[in-house]
Amino acid sequence: MKTWVNLIFILVVTSVLAQNNLVYMELGGNGGIFSLNYERSFPRAGGIALRAGLGISFFEFEKESVNYESTTQCLFCGIFTDLPRTSFSLPMSVHYPIDLKNGNYLEVGLGSTWQLSKKSLLVQYGSLFFRRHFGENRKWIWKVGLTPILGVIGENVDKSSEPTLWYGISIGRRF
Repeated sequence: MKTWVNLIFILVVTSVLAQNNLVYMELGGNGGIFSLNYERSFPRAGGIALRAGLGISFFEFEKESVNYESTTQCLFCGIFTDLPRTSFSLPMSVHYPIDLKNGNYLEVGLGSTWQLSKKSLLVQYGSLFFRRHFGENRKWIWKVGLTPILGVIGENVDKSSEPTLWYGISIGRRF
């Protein structure tokens, strides 16, 4: 039993030291406005990577009217009434990096983002990102790309009320 515990410990430590983990911040992209993400790549599976994050989103995908009975209820009518509500988002995806040489990668993938609000939504998207590894031992990354929205699941969804193409930019560190 002790041998198995030691073997599992060695496998876990070597997999962590192999820099298959990545933590990054993303503006726009899959999470909405902002997200903090963890990514794990699996070199034995051809480099496929799984990503999970926690973010803030403003996608509503529904038409909602705001009615005020008097101007005293809305001090800044016309300025703030059209701003969308923000909600927490949980972006999750699987993607495949294509090596373009010299620390450059093209990422292609699919994912879903669960938005937690009064009317929760599940947004499916594709992703196409250019990714660059840089710095000492190439531990740092930045990436920029597109996340087209493929579908939305939820109550009273009006997908035409939101953009179908979203952009993202990220920076993070491998460990």
